[in-house]
Amino acid sequence: FIFYHNSISNMSPQMDLQETMPCRGPDPRICRNAFKIASHLAKDMTKYSKLVDPVKEAAVPTFNTKEVILGDLLGSGGFNNVFEIHQIDVVQQSPDFTARQQERRISFAQHASGGQYAIKLLKRKIMCHEEDYCNGAADLMIETKILASLEPHNNIIQLHGVSAA
Repeated sequence: FIFYHNSISNMSPQMDLQETMPCRGPDPRICRNAFKIASHLAKDMTKYSKLVDPVKEAAVPTFNTKEVILGDLLGSGGFNNVFEIHQIDVVQQSPDFTARQQERRISFAQHASGGQYAIKLLKRKIMCHEEDYCNGAADLMIETKILASLEPHNNIIQLHGVSAA
């Protein structure tokens, strides 16, 4: 997910050695399975939630990962890396988005350049192991649903967009 960069504190730009070692890349079958499992888990875990708001969730702009140009690594956790966003190059004509969604995407992309925003992504090494991939994707999806539904608060990062392959 994408959030305002200045809300990050105490993150060191260190990447562990395993992260730099390539795997064959995520198997498309594993990717589909991870998405299906993550979607199912996120739906089950949030269906009775009074916090998750599908209307607010739907209003968050979505970007293809190819549109997001990454900057420096800002921090790293067990499943994810956080990168600065250098810029977002929105594909102007896309049948995947309504006119309103495209308007939101373009509006945010105009403000996203210059390193003020960051994106949290699953580590590549996680995507090479099916169980970890499914767990990590589910965690990100649930976190995204909750952050999309929260009102702005000084002590909680605000979700500004999501990115999906």
